[in-house]
Formats: sequence, C-alpha cells, structure tokens
Amino acid sequence: MLADVDTAAALLSAAASMLAADAGVGDGGGAAAAEEEEDALEVDAAGGGGGGGGGYAAAFVQLSFAAEAEADLYAEHTPQRYFASAVSQLGAAQPAALQQAASKLPADKQQQLQQLMALQ
Repeated sequence: MLADVDTAAALLSAAASMLAADAGVGDGGGAAAAEEEEDALEVDAAGGGGGGGGGYAAAFVQLSFAAEAEADLYAEHTPQRYFASAVSQLGAAQPAALQQAASKLPADKQQQLQQLMALQ
C-alpha cells in the first residue's frame, strides 16, 4: 500500500473520514444534524409540525417490560482507537512513507487524522 503514495493517501483519507464521521470528529456535521433534529422536535411540540394536526404527538415512552440494555464490555475498543493504534504502529515501522502519505492529504483531512490519533 505504501509503495504508491497517492493510493496510500487516498486510503488514509477515506478511512479517516469514515471513522471521524462515526465518532463525530471533524467538521461538526454530527452536532449540526443533532441540532436540526432538536429544532424539528421543538417545532412539532409547538404544533407547527405540518402533520395536519389530529392531536397526535410523538413522544418517548419507557416500556415497562423491555429488557435493559446490556453493558458493552468492550466499550474502550472502538474502531477509532484501533485505527489510531494501527497508524501509530505503521508510523513506527515506516515513518517516512506515512509522513509522505499524510502530507498529500488536504488540511481538513490532516486535522481529522490528528484528532483520531489523539483518541488513542
């Protein structure tokens, strides 16, 4: 993979983008989407939801007999941390090749990569 710097940079960029989006790291798209959803819920609650009225209001109801969520025993083993660990191992093995690939990334992708590496 590291023999072709352009391919390595493209793969590094794609992996960083997917993992950053999953973790909510980077451009803040996850926060903006959550804010839009919250605004939509406020509009629905105020009666301006465009649903035609009818007295229906969507609400969260705690189910009485629903099973409680199981504890995640591997919560600390996230894909983002695994990626950061793998990239740091690759950097230790071939620092020049990884540096060349990372330098080909756009500034926003470099920032995402740095933020993912900080999760390690």
